[in-house]
Amino acid sequence: MNITEFLEARIAEDEAVARDASQGRWEVIPRGDQPTVQEAGIDAWLAITSSDPGRPKDANAKHIARHDPARVLAECKAKRVIIEQHKDWPVLVERKPEFTEAGNDLHSMTYRVTQEMVWLTEQEYVKKFGVEAPTTNMIRALAAVYADHPDYQQEWAL
Repeated sequence: MNITEFLEARIAEDEAVARDASQGRWEVIPRGDQPTVQEAGIDAWLAITSSDPGRPKDANAKHIARHDPARVLAECKAKRVIIEQHKDWPVLVERKPEFTEAGNDLHSMTYRVTQEMVWLTEQEYVKKFGVEAPTTNMIRALAAVYADHPDYQQEWAL
């Protein structure tokens, strides 16, 4: 499994969990001393508890509401766009100019200069040079979020 396949699988997992959750906008509703997260307009609610007495329960509720399923789905979509751009991002490859003698007489010297310039996608770049394309670090940054996953490979770390 390469890094983009790994990242696509993690995004699919995030998306599946978000789709299984309530899709409405979530908000924090105070309920006595225990804040709750509630889908807007729905009576179902989730009490936020914390085993850490130093962590404010209200902050936990705000965090959970802020990362509601709709936001997670939007992030999944955005990450997929980044991955596709990485795969198709054109990389300009230039070779050093090559000087060759074209003619030589007593009064003048003539040289021919050639330089190869070509645009390659990430896959073409790796195939031709055997090293990562310049856009790989942005993919590594996205994958770092999932570093605790058993399929994450340490060589992907930034």
